[in-house]
Amino acid sequence: MNESTDLYTVDSLLIRYEGKDADRHVIDMMALGESMQGFGRIYSVVGHFVATGSYAKQWQALEVRAFATEPKAKCFQLAVELQSVMQSQLMSGLAGSIITAIVSYIVARNSNKGEEMKHLRELLEKQFDSQTGRNDKTTDRLLLTIEKLAESLRSSLKQAVSPVGQTCRSIDIIPSPESGAQPISIDQATKDAILADDDDAELTGLKSFVVIITEMDRERGTAKVRLLGQDGEPEADDDGTSRVNAKITDPAFESSTNVYIQHFASGEKLEVRGKASIKEGVIRQLYLSDAG
Repeated sequence: MNESTDLYTVDSLLIRYEGKDADRHVIDMMALGESMQGFGRIYSVVGHFVATGSYAKQWQALEVRAFATEPKAKCFQLAVELQSVMQSQLMSGLAGSIITAIVSYIVARNSNKGEEMKHLRELLEKQFDSQTGRNDKTTDRLLLTIEKLAESLRSSLKQAVSPVGQTCRSIDIIPSPESGAQPISIDQATKDAILADDDDAELTGLKSFVVIITEMDRERGTAKVRLLGQDGEPEADDDGTSRVNAKITDPAFESSTNVYIQHFASGEKLEVRGKASIKEGVIRQLYLSDAG
């Protein structure tokens, strides 16, 4: 890219780190550096695709670059601008919404969120149809390229989510208001699914569960819980047990008098909200984010 050439802004967004150290408006520099390297490659590659319609593997071939601008003291967040020497003709007027949809799809595919993947693919197909004049061949080629992007950027995504659970509780990607796109949120459940080698496990959205906490590690925020059915009785899986591993990601867990500890001590059932990692129809891991 010629440094003396005027740059056009393709898209702008905020990357916000929330919880843990980020609540004090600070973040671990090693984790932040790794995260920024991951996000930088993801957004540069996706931005190049939206601007040109092609997939570039090498940094030197990218026509779009991601620049971090002045950080803001709200949680811990960075403003990011995608800039290019060329004005996008392929996705003119829709660059921001398409970039966000593609990044959302990359996150969903690599965390194995089946329903979300289906919804995002349908959304992208509609957007591509509107830009290509319903040229099925071109639309199919663009969708196939996105599949390649999602696969090739998996290692970059692993870098991007590295601060979650270490120096922040979650990462929120907030697109520009002009794009009309929805924010992307990456929590501990999503990070674990991205890092997992087991592609057969699917991560659900937020659901309600009734549990009894039978074991707890306060320092690590881990637990074993017994799932209760609608009749209030334990639900047994194929192994004859109803206990599953759980991670408590609820910020309220940091309080010494939180409801998780209270219900663990009393042995009483607790209504919770969270995500589940499911394999072969069986819940293997719960991520508890709310109780009450």
